[in-house]
Amino acid sequence: MDKKQAKSLTSGGIYYLIYNVLNMAFPLITGIYVARVLLPADIGLVSAAQNLAQYFIIFSFLGIPTYGLREISKTRNDERERSKVFSELFIINLISTGIFVMLYLILIFCIPEYRQNIVLYLTVGASIALNVFNISWLYEGMEDFRFISIRNLVFKILCFSLLVVFVKDADDYVIYAAITVIGTAGNYIINTLCSHRYIKFLKNYICLFDYLFISS
Repeated sequence: MDKKQAKSLTSGGIYYLIYNVLNMAFPLITGIYVARVLLPADIGLVSAAQNLAQYFIIFSFLGIPTYGLREISKTRNDERERSKVFSELFIINLISTGIFVMLYLILIFCIPEYRQNIVLYLTVGASIALNVFNISWLYEGMEDFRFISIRNLVFKILCFSLLVVFVKDADDYVIYAAITVIGTAGNYIINTLCSHRYIKFLKNYICLFDYLFISS
């Protein structure tokens, strides 16, 4: 291993550590602020809605992050194959996400307990649809931890700033839920917009759609 590779590994390790520390520290910081502003019952409502949405996100993923990380790592030096793998997994995730979004909507409109807080559940449910842009596995497979860490830091600072500005009293629990969705989805959308550095997304995306829907 030459000095350049060793430096790259060290740098990647440091950024990965920063990424994990931020993920652990940020919920504690925001939790302290939110606990001082919102009522415990309202925090519980938001948590319940987030937990429900998270179940749908987990099922809609179909294990793609783990598989995608492994396959992207294998094709790190082959852009064409990497783009093919990415496009296939993205479309699979797009289809599965669409299915689970519909199931989620049916559930929250059919169960009275959820329907009573429909605005909250619709707000949090947006995270299921936006999760289709969660392609962190691409960057992890490419070991671009610097990008992941910096992006993560920027959006966490943005989210906390929005919380301080807009969440002022106990009635703002839906706004709090919306800000958490914005912070998470913003990360995902930036990921997708910057993915052209590693994959030829649009070309492969269209070709695969032709294969699935025109050739069938």
